[in-house]
Amino acid sequence: MVLCPVDYHKQEYWEERFANEDQFEWLGDFSRFAPFIERHVNKSDRILHLGCGNSNLALDMVSCGYVDITNVDYSATVVDRMRRRSQEFLRKHVDTFSTKICLQWLTADCLAMTSHPDLGQVKYDVVLDKTLADAICCGDSEDHPLLQQLAQQVMQMLKPGGFWISISYSQHRSFEDLTPAQGQYRWQVQYYPVEAPKEHIDDVIYTPTVYHYCYVCQKVPVE
Repeated sequence: MVLCPVDYHKQEYWEERFANEDQFEWLGDFSRFAPFIERHVNKSDRILHLGCGNSNLALDMVSCGYVDITNVDYSATVVDRMRRRSQEFLRKHVDTFSTKICLQWLTADCLAMTSHPDLGQVKYDVVLDKTLADAICCGDSEDHPLLQQLAQQVMQMLKPGGFWISISYSQHRSFEDLTPAQGQYRWQVQYYPVEAPKEHIDDVIYTPTVYHYCYVCQKVPVE
């Protein structure tokens, strides 16, 4: 078991947190990671955002021209709130969009998406998660069966050639090792270190540079 000071891997933790928290951005907002995401994601791509929480990531992406984003979380509380927030956002900015925006919010377990009636029959160009893999690893054992399960679900949700973009605290995510043993496809992985914002601390002369990591995992055929 990977020990974490907070039960990030438990649904009960998130339900309680979302009941009392309006909005929070793990690792920063979209602008910090946009240069790396934009290298691999077209504005017209069908995007699946996993573990969306109360992040404004999808709204920020729509503001930057992305038009088709399905957001998933297993907390009905936060999904309902974000659905209302997005409706208000779209009404407020209706005159600024030149094309129709498809922005959906669904309650689903990211470890069992393929059995969901509104997700299981759809293939996406891009699957995006920001710290979902980190949260899952807090409850995972050393051989990472839960992360493996997530990777298998994502593999099934993606079109061939599609991308799983996972934004993480950790520089030790071995996504290549999450390729299904007998599958037709594998993960081809590259990653980008992204410098984290530095906190201002009085009377401190030097603080070490901290990085977050943007993993880009492409679904490619096994050779």
